[in-house]
Amino acid sequence: MVMGVNDIAVLFTPKSEPEKISQLKVLTLWVYPNTKPSNKYRKSLAIFQSNNGKWALDKLHVFALLDTNGVLETPSFELLTINKENKDYISHASSLPVKTSNDLIILPTEAGIDTYVYWDKNTYKLFEPEEIP
Repeated sequence: MVMGVNDIAVLFTPKSEPEKISQLKVLTLWVYPNTKPSNKYRKSLAIFQSNNGKWALDKLHVFALLDTNGVLETPSFELLTINKENKDYISHASSLPVKTSNDLIILPTEAGIDTYVYWDKNTYKLFEPEEIP
């Protein structure tokens, strides 16, 4: 997802919060008002980010995007990606709150509104557009 770097995104279900180490950044992106935080982790997303295409352990960075709400477990869940060479890239990227030229992870919702995980030059962010009936 980062320009010039091939990343790998995988789904996983953590048993507990991952141990904090220098190469791992733990993020909780799916936090909603009026929902009680849970200590049970649901299906989550890990992004393995190489350093300039090098996959040696000392060059690897992992971002664990933890979910306690079950967002990634809905019946219609799909994990899609779109890169900047795709003809539909601009229509997806233009809806983000920041300008980016990096690849995007698209997470369609049951309501038919795409949500996005994107790199903002420092970390991964989640963008969920307003659901307008």
